[in-house]
Amino acid sequence: MYTQKLLRATFLAAIGALAATATSLDFQGVGSSTLTSYTLPGDGSIFSLVSDTISTGTGTFPAFLRIQASGNATSEQGYNTEGSPLPYDEKAGNWTRNILFSQLGTVTQGGVDYFRLLLDWNESGGSKTGISLVDLRIYSGIPNLTSKIGEAGFTSNTTELWNLQTPLGNAGYDSMNFVDANAGSGRADLNILIPQTLLSGRPDNQPNFILYAKFNNVDGGFEEFSYFAGTSTQPIPPDVPEPATFMMLGGGLAALGLVRRFRQ
Repeated sequence: MYTQKLLRATFLAAIGALAATATSLDFQGVGSSTLTSYTLPGDGSIFSLVSDTISTGTGTFPAFLRIQASGNATSEQGYNTEGSPLPYDEKAGNWTRNILFSQLGTVTQGGVDYFRLLLDWNESGGSKTGISLVDLRIYSGIPNLTSKIGEAGFTSNTTELWNLQTPLGNAGYDSMNFVDANAGSGRADLNILIPQTLLSGRPDNQPNFILYAKFNNVDGGFEEFSYFAGTSTQPIPPDVPEPATFMMLGGGLAALGLVRRFRQ
């Protein structure tokens, strides 16, 4: 009996450790990965590569946040605001600005309404691989903020509505790695679809949509976010699970099977 309990505890601990191990989720072009789309489990947010050329300039997909590291830094971060001085690595001008939730359009697919964001990589060398998205958060808030995340001036004037790290970490990943496939400024590389319901419950006195992002392994270029301003029912690329997901699931099921055998 003691041996069975010990073996069961060992296998359950192994499952927990496997689920808690954080690794990078690679997309097509990074190593041997063929992943083109990923849906966050339990969340429904979709990240998918853009296979065609989509303008990310003003108009249908207006730019609202541009981030660029200074000097030889390999990490950069920032959020959209027209406050001065800018708190992080944001670039002032028409590329980084206040926007309202009421300005965001939706994409409807399968009866679900999504807010659609576009991310344009602009790294030097064009097809640089291994660009990592390590943090992405959405807040409601007031315009013209200048405080850093966590500071009193930011915390008291914003409400966190969505955080990439929560569902991503629960899936066993701590970052997403990409390649600048559509090289050049103004060509979108990544669709980000956030279910509209996840961003509900905003305070009436915080009408602004605030997106914070952090990237690693950058190389002198800039990253730019745009948003979809209209409405659409265009198809969303299907979710293609990362092989590592199957490995985690298979390993967990195998361990549970062994536990069941020990019980018998």
